[in-house]
Amino acid sequence: FGTVYFGDRSRCQLRIYNKSKEIKDKRKDYFIDLYERRGMDVDRVWNVEFEVHRDYMRDFSNMATGETRVFDSMDYLLRYDGLSMLWTHLVTRFVHDSAFWRVLQQGDPDKFVQCKNYLFRLRDIDTEKRREVAQIRGRLQMLVLNEELPPDADVLIESLKRFVVMCGDYEEETEKDFPADLRRKRKRYMDLQMLKFLLSEKRKTTDDMNVLHTMQAEREALKITRAREVRYLGEEKELMDKNKIKTPARQGKPKRVREIR
Repeated sequence: FGTVYFGDRSRCQLRIYNKSKEIKDKRKDYFIDLYERRGMDVDRVWNVEFEVHRDYMRDFSNMATGETRVFDSMDYLLRYDGLSMLWTHLVTRFVHDSAFWRVLQQGDPDKFVQCKNYLFRLRDIDTEKRREVAQIRGRLQMLVLNEELPPDADVLIESLKRFVVMCGDYEEETEKDFPADLRRKRKRYMDLQMLKFLLSEKRKTTDDMNVLHTMQAEREALKITRAREVRYLGEEKELMDKNKIKTPARQGKPKRVREIR
């Protein structure tokens, strides 16, 4: 086959392709000597490439050192440990349970090392939403663009009413639940807030290992708490499903009523 893609090319994308085939098709014979010198089978070379854009990289922080925006500088990225940390993060973000991928995660022994430093993206909700107002405002206007409204109608309120109705229809069709989705996002945001606090505390101390162990313990505690919550929600849903009164198929699902005051 040709090339397999994972991810979004505008931010972070993984590409896997048969390099041996490309060499033959595009007559890049100069690669053959390079591969032979490294003891590689020139007929079985596969390239694993990550295309990472700056807007994706700018949010990285190093939990072990407390550094934020670590890849703002190319000097850091091109350092031996900097490039290795990025590689480690990428091959753990894209995961496949196979012997091939486990070997790949180790990287090139001459170029990469498996880093113990924990790298993560410190990207939480944007509390400054001014840049989104124009887009949302324009979308709401489209909802009432061709509607006949009373002269004294508040067009903003009318557009919001229509959006709520559309949102309700969407949730009925997709079986989504706005409050439940919001709760999940709040938990994720609080997790990031905790990490930000720990990073700030990290920069105030010289006892690196003590703070690192504390942070790791906090993360493990969060994982356990979330696992319990998921199990509880699953049991609750199962109980509700057992007690649910089924509606005749021809009547369809009961519509939820939403009211704007």
